[in-house]
Amino acid sequence: MVPIMERELVQKNEVINSEDFFDYISVAQSFPGPIAVNLSVLLGYKIHGFLGAILALLGTVLPSFVIILI
Repeated sequence: MVPIMERELVQKNEVINSEDFFDYISVAQSFPGPIAVNLSVLLGYKIHGFLGAILALLGTVLPSFVIILI
């Protein structure tokens, strides 16, 4: 999931640069839990603040949760 996030945010949409992306990966690895979830929350917070972090968390976790629930 991390390479997909890099391709979409750094290369395709140019939301952040690659240096910042790798810095966020380093920070996300220091938190407990899946790196993709931590990275999406950090990037959501950087891009749109607290609401962006919440929406990024839901967008990352909710699809898998719904599929498992069904």
